[in-house]
Amino acid sequence: MKELKPIKVTARGDWYRVKGPADVNQKLVDSIDWPKDKPYLNFVFPKQKISAAKPIRLKVSRKYLVSINTISGAGGIKVPPKPSSLAGIVTRPPKDLAELKRLNKMDQKEVLRKEGKKAGYSVWNDYKRYEQEIMPKAKALLFYRKGKFSGLAVHFKSEIFSLGTCDHLGWNPGFEGFTAAERRSAEYQQALWMKKTAKRGLSVILDPVPNQHYKFIAGLGQVVGRVRMERLG
Repeated sequence: MKELKPIKVTARGDWYRVKGPADVNQKLVDSIDWPKDKPYLNFVFPKQKISAAKPIRLKVSRKYLVSINTISGAGGIKVPPKPSSLAGIVTRPPKDLAELKRLNKMDQKEVLRKEGKKAGYSVWNDYKRYEQEIMPKAKALLFYRKGKFSGLAVHFKSEIFSLGTCDHLGWNPGFEGFTAAERRSAEYQQALWMKKTAKRGLSVILDPVPNQHYKFIAGLGQVVGRVRMERLG
């Protein structure tokens, strides 16, 4: 295999150019010098559409956390049809920064409890910076189910190599335990909010697995232009 040279070198992870996500496999990863002190490895390629019915599959070891980075396509964010009922799901922006910090911290602790190391490097190591530097400038939406807080979505201005300036969805609700009707309502309200507030192109880091979240994001009209890998443990 021809040795791949990085097109960008950073402290957090180097960037390589490939033809498409299908080129990212274990053989390629093994051929690359990936320093132990760099948490990420990035592959970029010409943007291509993603399909809710046909998730991108990457043949790499399970010892890595692999994600795809999607961004809004030419048509912008596509909002799904308004459901016949909002099913009791209520959304609102945070009252103030203090409320956002309190609820986001509570959500982060729950993610770490459930997912452990699989939550990823950023959730474990970047949260303090995220809370202090990013959250004050971010836009957020809170979700309530049966009157109880059930998650939040947060996006903020970001500069991502090869994707440019975007509004990055840095925190996303899982809608765990929601009924089908509740999920349709929550997804509709989230998409509508993002359509109104994310004006630079919506960036989402997405696990390439065929679950409901993948289908929701793919249905927004996103394209993919990057694969991001990180070591677990």
